[in-house]
Amino acid sequence: MASNAADAGGTLDEVAALLDHARLSSAEPYLHPDPDRLRDMVDRVPSPRELAGGHR
Repeated sequence: MASNAADAGGTLDEVAALLDHARLSSAEPYLHPDPDRLRDMVDRVPSPRELAGGHR
């Protein structure tokens, strides 16, 4: 359930709260991001050229 919550976009503090963990680090082993979600995140990061106002 915790890994599914993380894959759905849940943050570390949200996952820790769902698991009733007192420390955030206790929830870290459950965070195994979906590769497709990671690819989407990477695609959202602008390239240095975009940041400089150039073309992609």
